[in-house]
Amino acid sequence: MYWVKKYNDAIVQGKQLIGDKVLRKFLRDYFHDVPLLEEVRFPNFTADMLFIFPEQTILMGVEVKSDRDSLFRLPYQLDGYLSYCNKVVVATTIMHEPEVLKILEDERYEDVGLWVYRMEQGEKFFNEIKEPVCANLISVNSKWISRKHQLYQWLYMLEVIWDKWEGRQI
Repeated sequence: MYWVKKYNDAIVQGKQLIGDKVLRKFLRDYFHDVPLLEEVRFPNFTADMLFIFPEQTILMGVEVKSDRDSLFRLPYQLDGYLSYCNKVVVATTIMHEPEVLKILEDERYEDVGLWVYRMEQGEKFFNEIKEPVCANLISVNSKWISRKHQLYQWLYMLEVIWDKWEGRQI
C-alpha cells in the first residue's frame, strides 16, 4: 500500500520510478514457458522483446516503455514491429497510458495492443487496456538473417511465420 502511494505521488511530482528492468522481469516471469529473445536487431529497428509461440505460429513483439522512456520514437518503433511480428504490444506504466492510447488511435496501429503495469492492493500486474490482434504479414522474408544473428536458431519458424502464415490466433 505504501509503495502505491509513493508511486502515485512521484507521478504527480514528475519523478520517475518504474524502470525497464521491472517491466521486463514481470513479462519474463509471466511468459516463463515461452521462448523469448531480447534486444533483437532487425534491419530497421531493435525489438525489446520477442516471444515465439511455435504451436500457434506467432511472433509477438513487445515494446517496453518505462517511466524513464520517451515516447518520441514509438510510432517509428511500432512500424518496425508491424513489419515482422504478427502480434504487437506496448507494455508501459500508468504514466504513459494516455499518450500511448493517443498514438494507438492512428489506424496504422489499430492491431497493436496495450498493457499497463499496475500496483493495486499489494498486487502487481499488467492490465490489458487494448488487446493485440494478429496481423497477416506481407512481403517479409528471412534472407537477411545470418548464421551469427540471434534469430538464426529460429530461422525455420520465422520462415513459416513470414512466408506461410495462415491467420491463426493465440
